Amino acid sequence: AGTVGYEFGALLNGIFIDGRNRRAFTNLYHRFVGGPLDPDEVIYHAKRLIMMSSLSSEITVLSHRMEEISSTDRRARDFTRHALTEAIRETIACFPVYRTYIDERGNISERDRMYIQQAVAQAKRRNPGLPTATYDFLRDILLLEMGESRVSAENYRKRLYFTLKFQQLTGPVMAKGLEDTACYVYNRLVSVNEVGSSPKEFGVSVDEFHEGNLERLRDWPHSMLNTSTHDSKRSEDVRARLNVLSEMPQTWGAQALRWRRANRSRKRTLSDGRMVPDHNEEYLLYQTLAGAWPFDIEAPGARQNFTRRIAQYMTKAVHEAKINLSWTNQNPEYVAALEAFIDDVLKPDGKARRNRFLEQLEPFAETVGFFGVFNSLAQVLLKVTSPGVPDIYQGQELWDFSLVDPDNRLPVDFEARQTMLSHLLPHSEAADRAQLASELLSHYRDGRVKMWTTVQALRFRTRAGELFRAGNYIPVRASGAKQEHVVAFARELNWRMAVTVAPRLVYTLTGGKMEVPVGGVWGETELALPGNSPERFENVLTGEVVDCRGGRILCRELFRTFPLALLSGR
Repeated sequence: AGTVGYEFGALLNGIFIDGRNRRAFTNLYHRFVGGPLDPDEVIYHAKRLIMMSSLSSEITVLSHRMEEISSTDRRARDFTRHALTEAIRETIACFPVYRTYIDERGNISERDRMYIQQAVAQAKRRNPGLPTATYDFLRDILLLEMGESRVSAENYRKRLYFTLKFQQLTGPVMAKGLEDTACYVYNRLVSVNEVGSSPKEFGVSVDEFHEGNLERLRDWPHSMLNTSTHDSKRSEDVRARLNVLSEMPQTWGAQALRWRRANRSRKRTLSDGRMVPDHNEEYLLYQTLAGAWPFDIEAPGARQNFTRRIAQYMTKAVHEAKINLSWTNQNPEYVAALEAFIDDVLKPDGKARRNRFLEQLEPFAETVGFFGVFNSLAQVLLKVTSPGVPDIYQGQELWDFSLVDPDNRLPVDFEARQTMLSHLLPHSEAADRAQLASELLSHYRDGRVKMWTTVQALRFRTRAGELFRAGNYIPVRASGAKQEHVVAFARELNWRMAVTVAPRLVYTLTGGKMEVPVGGVWGETELALPGNSPERFENVLTGEVVDCRGGRILCRELFRTFPLALLSGR
């Protein structure tokens, strides 16, 4: 019925990134790591590395098959195996997507034709020393174009078989090169270094989000929607926090540079002269700490457990990056130095010295964690009500600040979640929902507010199943000074309507003040509902009745007590 939903996760995550700060964030990253990094170059070289190492035998098989094809073509029989191998390797390294979908009958879509032509053209530009005829020959094979040559049916089958094998290889190369390598190398804002996204990305507009939802409703209405999976490099809640950093480039930059100065003396120098961690790894570490910092860090054993998890994560990250070491090029000295650095920077004040880094990190992580709450809650609501089938990964009903596997595959305390759910369910239809929702938000650290939002949205989706399976999707526009901080849409079917309204870029909305974005902070910003909207709605999250006569709603009225709304009306 569609995909497993990674592209939706990237689309949803992107609307909580302030794209206006792309340049400032890029400049900060380059300053921190000591020079410019081009994400396209990082991805290209990562794919080359994979084809030279773990997937070299697959490249060899393809080059043998291409050599066999060229031997029967008078224009290509003089091409050397080296030239053919390089043409294959370079074209795959330049491939802009995971794979094409040419079928066993040789049917090629215009989109796939464009991708092949684009990859070959870029490979030519990158390698002016190789004969262009080699690339042209490869292109003609992949497009099943014979030109003026007359080939036998057997030769055509060989070309088609080569094409099918070629497109089976581009996917693994992209996965291993982009997801398992480049996503650990280009660390500008690691909330986008995720399956389905790319380190090159930095924010998605609200209009792009709506366009993606409309396209999915039209083409794949039952496609899955995910925000966390067993393959996520960071959980949905970690990414929600990291996106807050995109709103504060100056503050974050000053903090990260201050931390580097504070921790300079804690670095280790190896026997070969390398400093551990290097600047890029250190920048990844600081983002990881800000995103994964536990709400219950003072609980017994929590700090030690967190330190262990971070050391385990960073060890995996430096191996995957394949810069200072790799899984096939182990370096126990480097790993030991990295683990010692992490243990040192996360160790509380002792008699010997004061940990100024922790003194600065903890209040900063508290601020990021507070604003990350609203991103997380908005994610839940938007996912459950968007076109498609929402997937809730195990444990995500409460806050989950896990990192890549095995961290995100640890046992889930389902008993605690069931107990919490049993306490919340009796209130799901109660008249005092607004008071309860406000109370849950004031105790946001325990995670009940996330479970409440999830449960209420899913229960409403169940009751109005046909509306969400087949209903129209109508973007709802905001106007006023705070309009950029709202994302809203309506679902409509057979005179029934639901309207989803969620905040975004809340740190900027409140000017960085740690206050819940309700009431007067919204000023005169208002929503313009579709023309056939009911005059009254009920907010299923709070039970409040919302009057929208004239088809307009003031955000300060909509968000009187709770900063999200799921409106039900007939």
